[in-house]
Amino acid sequence: MLRIENAPVGSATMKSIRSFVFVFLLILTLQLVEGYLEAAESEKPEVISKTVLARLVGEEFEPVEAFTPSDNFGVLVFVSDGKPGTRVKANWIAVEAGGMKDKSIFEKEVVLTQEAIKANGDPSRIDFSLLHDNPYPTGLFKADFYLNDVLTETVQFKIEALSYTLDFCGTKKTENPTEADLQQSVAALDSEKNDAYLALGLSDMTYLQISGDEKAGYVMEYQDGDLQHHFKADRTDLTAEEIVKALVSYGAGSEEWKKATEWSKVDF
Repeated sequence: MLRIENAPVGSATMKSIRSFVFVFLLILTLQLVEGYLEAAESEKPEVISKTVLARLVGEEFEPVEAFTPSDNFGVLVFVSDGKPGTRVKANWIAVEAGGMKDKSIFEKEVVLTQEAIKANGDPSRIDFSLLHDNPYPTGLFKADFYLNDVLTETVQFKIEALSYTLDFCGTKKTENPTEADLQQSVAALDSEKNDAYLALGLSDMTYLQISGDEKAGYVMEYQDGDLQHHFKADRTDLTAEEIVKALVSYGAGSEEWKKATEWSKVDF
């Protein structure tokens, strides 16, 4: 009689099976861990990681520590992930300034979308700016930021007055002149008696200058930082009242004075 017995499995075969099972379990474990981490990451709440005070100059932001009354205020808000659907709201508040106390002056909400994230280039950054035509009063302000309706960050900042000097005909200087000082100085200009000019400036290189007098006519010029940014008013029929108004506006940190005329660059 022919007897057939089960052949014993070789040790090499058993090792291969065990190695396969180990690798399979390892891969399965890694996939489960990866899935868990992805789920945990997706549930991780959005947070504000950083804020930067900045003023808007043209289309660019310039970091600052404090603002002047005419600045367009900005705060750059950086969120942790920039997930679509995240809602970020800014509430600008006058804490104590110009007679205002804890008064909300402006609110804006931004909802992150796929399109906005792609257009921005930096999905974690949101730019909040407060544009205005008239100068804000000096004092203490703050901006409260909400993520999905939860107050997450508060940024405090100050608006500080600029310090101007009025130079009258090179003979008298007045620090931070009043409107009455400016009116008297413009009225006192006399081309027949003195070197008739006055300059209201932040420095020797940044100023608004008036020359001439009411009888001969006024010439208005301004310079912003250097000789490459020196401009002259196109109008030659500016009245004394318009000149005073321009000086008051300039001293308040507003740019309203520029609207009185067109300007031409002066080349030296």
